[in-house]
Amino acid sequence: MIFGLYGSNRSFVLGFLALPVLAFAILAFFFSAPVHDVVGGPVYQWVYGLLAPSKIGLLAIGALVHFGSAVLVNAISNGHNFNSKENYFPALLYILLVGFDLGGWYFSPFSIGLLFLLLALRRLLTLFRAQRAISPLYDAGLFIALAVLFYPPILLLAPVLWIAPALLRSFELREWMVPLAGLITPCIYLFAVIFLFDYQIPWDDYITRGSEVWSVEVATWKFWEWTLTVLTVLMFFLGVFKILSVMSTSTVHLKNSKKIFIWTAVLLIATFFYAIGLEAEKLFPVALLALPFSVAMGEFFVVNSKRFWASILFYVWLVAALASPVFGSLF
Repeated sequence: MIFGLYGSNRSFVLGFLALPVLAFAILAFFFSAPVHDVVGGPVYQWVYGLLAPSKIGLLAIGALVHFGSAVLVNAISNGHNFNSKENYFPALLYILLVGFDLGGWYFSPFSIGLLFLLLALRRLLTLFRAQRAISPLYDAGLFIALAVLFYPPILLLAPVLWIAPALLRSFELREWMVPLAGLITPCIYLFAVIFLFDYQIPWDDYITRGSEVWSVEVATWKFWEWTLTVLTVLMFFLGVFKILSVMSTSTVHLKNSKKIFIWTAVLLIATFFYAIGLEAEKLFPVALLALPFSVAMGEFFVVNSKRFWASILFYVWLVAALASPVFGSLF
């Protein structure tokens, strides 16, 4: 039932998305606790300080942010034909992928950063039909800057601000300067706050130790975590191959829109590996992979939606995705 429901093109399906969001929020409340992520940017540190006394407040905001991000992911995927047909798998899969780490369901820097990144991506994908690109490019630069103020590693996504106009529009120097203005605007206010309140940015927290930290992280994984990870990565790559094969027959506009998504996915994966290499106390930023994985896995499920084995695989993965964070908390 769930498989067929989210594989359909009925818009009311998004209303059911509140159920897995509520389920993960309840699991997070009972099986995890808020973690102060020192990798978060100055705005995150300030907001977290205000919300820290309230566990429910941190959880409510985190759950609402993830719900909004899931809806945005699905709107972008369906609006620009990233999948072979309109469906609502990306929204559901986004929620399930974020749920791999229950600690991330509380107010976290990368969840806010991803929300602003999705808003930026949505504006960039409108460039093709915009007569004047100044407004979308400025807005996208502003959203990326706000994302960085919550989660500095998102800065690695900044190249998308110039990749998008390069693919969707002819070159115009003035347009290429606009994203810089969007990036700088919130930074002006940040530097003013830093100067007035003598705020010290902990630059050492952003020095990565790469494989050293990653090897320690992986060494703690249990059997079910390895199984779930391998299965997820396999479906991701199968979905990517299908998206790439469909691109060859797409229109120029759709092909370039998918190229922007692929660039965003590559940079997000790079950001994930950079983030997990940081030695500072932090949450496991699995949510950074939720955008590319949810869209690619959505394509895998939608092209196989009529096959019985695909529905069985979906339900096995669904149960594993729901159970794994609980097992990880108990054992």
